[in-house]
Amino acid sequence: MKLYIWALIDTVVAIPFILLIRDFGEENISTKNKIFAILVSALLCPVVNLFVKKPIFINLEKLLNIPTDPKNYPIYYILLTPFIVGITEEAIKIVPLLLPNFNRFLKHKESALSIGFLLGLGFGIGEAWYLAYRLAPSTLQYPFILLSGFGSERLMVIATHLSLTAFLTYGISKKKGFLYYLLVVVLHGFGDIFASLYQSGFLPSLIAGYCNLALSCLYFGTLIRLIQQLRKINSKPPSGEILFQRKEL
Repeated sequence: MKLYIWALIDTVVAIPFILLIRDFGEENISTKNKIFAILVSALLCPVVNLFVKKPIFINLEKLLNIPTDPKNYPIYYILLTPFIVGITEEAIKIVPLLLPNFNRFLKHKESALSIGFLLGLGFGIGEAWYLAYRLAPSTLQYPFILLSGFGSERLMVIATHLSLTAFLTYGISKKKGFLYYLLVVVLHGFGDIFASLYQSGFLPSLIAGYCNLALSCLYFGTLIRLIQQLRKINSKPPSGEILFQRKEL
């Protein structure tokens, strides 16, 4: 129950991120479509984990004869798994774009970035709840406050997910979807490497956490800068009747 509370806190904190894309883009995204995008992408998290990633890793570990204990993983497997995760998750996060309801937002760069932002946000929130479900039985003995690391780490991951998916949909709108897909897979892999090294005993939790925080801030900061640049380039004229206009003498 304690992890569910942290997942709820992360959801409440993350939802206001939507204000960053309010009235942004040629195709305004209605509140209904925003909610729909978040819910659909949130449900995709357990789908990719249970039906895509799990079979891939089970078969790969059998093929390569990988030990079951992460602390005994060979270094090449530790470095490989984060990129497999990136390949699968970054692909499934844009599956909703096959729906006409969302596909139309790819016509303009600003709107494409906005829908990617929402899909990544939803996936990150869904992942927080999914992991809370998976990890809850093993954390019952810990006090609520000691599980704050889960809450802070999930919030960083939410920011990473929404940033990377926004970059990808932005790239798709520029007709460079495959190149941007490769880029976000690499960026995703870099973000997960530190967690993989920690789980395998190669990095202490503090260093892994700070490295993830730095990357999350870098990705999210880059996204904010991109939004600001696009707003500046495509600034919308003020709405309503112009009552007074100054003339230069």
